[in-house]
Amino acid sequence: MTTYELYINDILCDLSSDEVVTLLYQSPIFSSLDSIQSNRSYNIALPPTPANMRAIGQAARPDADADAPYVRLPAALYQDGVPLFTQGFAVVTDIADTINVTLTWGNVDNFQPLFDANLRDLEPQLEAAGENIVAWNKNTAILEGSATGEYPGVAFWGVDFGMGISDPKYLHPSVLVSSILSAIERQNGVTIDGKERLAYSKNLGPIIPLTRKKVGPKANGYSNYCDISMSASDILPKEPWVNTRGIFSTSEPRIKLNDSGTSYITLYHPNSPTGDFLLPHNDANDISSLKISIYCDGVFLGEGESYEKTKTSDTMWMFKFHKISVQTDTQGVVTVKISKPISGSMVPLPNPIISIHNSDWDIYFPGFFPVAPNLPDISQGDFILALMSMNGLFAYADKNSPNTIKLISIDDIIANVQNNDIIDWSDRVILNDFHRVDMPDASIFTIDDLAQSNILDYDNDDDVKTDTYGTITIRNENIEKETELVSLPFSASENATTDGVNCAVVPIYEDNGKGGANYSECSPRILSGRGAFMSGIARCIGVFDPWMKFGGEEGIVKTRYASYQKVVDRLRIITIRAKLTALDLYNLDYTKPVYIAQFGQIFAIYSVETGENDICDCQLLKLKVDGVVAATYYLRLDGKNEDSQWVAEADGINGTAYTITSNGTPYIVDYDSRLYVDLYEEDGDLYLSIYAPENAGTEEINYNPVILGIQENDAVRRQVAVSQKAKSA
Repeated sequence: MTTYELYINDILCDLSSDEVVTLLYQSPIFSSLDSIQSNRSYNIALPPTPANMRAIGQAARPDADADAPYVRLPAALYQDGVPLFTQGFAVVTDIADTINVTLTWGNVDNFQPLFDANLRDLEPQLEAAGENIVAWNKNTAILEGSATGEYPGVAFWGVDFGMGISDPKYLHPSVLVSSILSAIERQNGVTIDGKERLAYSKNLGPIIPLTRKKVGPKANGYSNYCDISMSASDILPKEPWVNTRGIFSTSEPRIKLNDSGTSYITLYHPNSPTGDFLLPHNDANDISSLKISIYCDGVFLGEGESYEKTKTSDTMWMFKFHKISVQTDTQGVVTVKISKPISGSMVPLPNPIISIHNSDWDIYFPGFFPVAPNLPDISQGDFILALMSMNGLFAYADKNSPNTIKLISIDDIIANVQNNDIIDWSDRVILNDFHRVDMPDASIFTIDDLAQSNILDYDNDDDVKTDTYGTITIRNENIEKETELVSLPFSASENATTDGVNCAVVPIYEDNGKGGANYSECSPRILSGRGAFMSGIARCIGVFDPWMKFGGEEGIVKTRYASYQKVVDRLRIITIRAKLTALDLYNLDYTKPVYIAQFGQIFAIYSVETGENDICDCQLLKLKVDGVVAATYYLRLDGKNEDSQWVAEADGINGTAYTITSNGTPYIVDYDSRLYVDLYEEDGDLYLSIYAPENAGTEEINYNPVILGIQENDAVRRQVAVSQKAKSA
C-alpha cells in the first residue's frame, strides 16, 4: 500500500482513502524552454476536513476573504517517507464537495519571467557589473588579445560595420554572450546549470555586436554626448574670456533636438560622466554664480544656474549645473553659453560635454555608448532558446531547486551509454497483456512537430547570401514533408577582408560619397571571437565561422545534432509498465539510459506516469548506439604526429601557423604569457598561430613551450575482468 503525505502551507493534509495520486515526470527531450511540461499531479480531490480547510485558509467559507484561491500555495509531497518534492506549489482550482487542487513542481512557471522580459531590460544588472557603457571617441581601439583569456563584457571587437575597422566613428561595441547570460541570472534570480555550454565557441566568443545606436529610456548622464572644443577659435565672439561671456558651440551639427517635448541638457566634464564639472580659475576668491544657457540655431531655449560648487584646490572648483527643460521641435546645432558677472579673469573651460537625454535619439560620436538599450529586441527566454538551438540542448527544471535551469542533450545520454552508466530496469518490467516478454505494451513512431525534413536556420536578412541552413531528416513517409524546426532570431554574417583583417561584415553604415556614411540598423547578429594581428598588435575580431552554420560537414547539425539525428530517424517510443519505488522516482535522472534485457535494447526515459501500488506507465525512447568511442586519438601539426620547433625573428613581426588535424577536439593547454597564441578555424581548417613580441635585448629568449591537447571525455576507458583457475589437484 502506497502512503502519501501532502503538505500545503506546511499543514499535513488529509487524503481520501480511495485517492490515487498520479504524477507525471516528463523528459525535456524534444521540448524547449517555454514548453517544458512541469512534473505535476492530476487534480487531487481533498476532503473538506478541518486540516484541509486550514491549509487553504478557510477559503470554502464565503465570509473568509482568503488568498488561497488566487495564489500558488507552497506544497511538498512525500511517498513512503521519500520526498518526491519539497518546493512545489498547490493551486486551488475549485471547491465543491471536495477541495480540488493541482500540484506542480520543478515548475516551468519559474521561467516565465524570462519570456516577459526583454534583453534591453538588463540595464541595472549590466550597470552593476560595470558592463553597460563604453567610451566611444577618437581613442576607441579594437580590443587587444589577452594572455589570460579574460575579456571585458563589453568592448570594441574587430567587426566591419560597413566602413572598415580603422575609423572609430564607424565601430560599434560587442557584448560577450556569457555576460548577457550572467545578467539574466541576476535579474531573474535563476541559475543556468552549465551555462558555458550555451556560450560555446571554438575560439574567444561568442559575441553580440550592437547594430543599434539609440540613447535608451534611461537618461542618467551618459545617454548622449558631444565634445565641445574650448580652443580659442571655438569661442564666439573671437575674444578671450575677459569682460564678456564665453560662447561655446559644436563645430558640426552632431547633436540635434529632433523631437518635440521636454528635453534635458546638462553640462558634464568628459572624465566625469557622473556629473562632476571642474572649473579651473586663476583667482579662488573670484568664483561667483555662473549661468548656463542653451541655444538651438541661435534661438534661446532656456538657462539654469549652478546650484552647487565645491572648492577642490586653490585653483580648481567643481560645479554641478541644474538640468534645463527645453521645449523645441526644431533641428539644429546646439550652442552652450556660460556666463559670469564681469570681474577678474578666467582661463578657458576644459572641454565640456553636452548631454541631451531622449530615448528615441541616436547616439552621436564621440561620446559614450550604452549597451542595454542597443541589445537585440528579443525576450531573454528567446535568447536562451536560440543558444540552446545552436548547441543541441534541451532544458528542464531541477526538482530540488525550481529556479535552476538544467541542460541536457542526446549526446549526454549516449555518453553515459559509452561509459556504461546505465540503469537496468529488466527486473521491474511487468509482463504485457499478451504475455509476450519480447513486446512492449505499445509503440509509437512519430512525435508532434517533426517532419520528414526538419529545417534549422538563422532568420537571415537580404545581406546574407550564403546558405546557412541545415536539415535533420526522418525516413517516415507517413508524416509531413517539411517543417521549420529552428529559426534563430539572429542573422548570419558574411566575412570579408578589410584593413588587412578577415572579419565579419555587419552592414549598418554605407558611404554617402560626401566624406561620411548613411546609417541604417540591420538584423541582430551573433559572431565568434578570434585573435588576429593588426599592425603588429594582437587584436580581437568577430567572425562568422563555418562551424556556426547549421549545414555543412563542420556545421551545427553534423556536430551538435548527430545523436539527435540517429534517434529521430525511424523513431520508436515504447510504452511499458514498470514497478518503480518512491526512491526510484526521487532519483530519476533523464541523462541515465535504461536497459531492458527482455528487448535487448537501451532506451532514454521519455516520460513516467505513476499509478497505484508503484505501477508506472513509462514511455521510453529507443537509442541507436553504434558502439563505443575509439580510445585512440591523434593530433597532428602540419600532418605530422610529432613535436615541432619554431625560431622567431628578433623583430617579432613574422609569426607562424600550423595546420591542426585531429579526431578529437584540440585546445590550448598552456603557453608562455609573453607570446600571443590562438587556435582558430578558417575555411573549414583549424590553425594554431604563434607570434612573439620584439626582442630588444642582446640575449636569446627561450619561451615556455606551447602545449596543445585534445579536450575529450576522460571517462572513456577500457576495463578487463580478470579471473584465475584453481591449481590442479
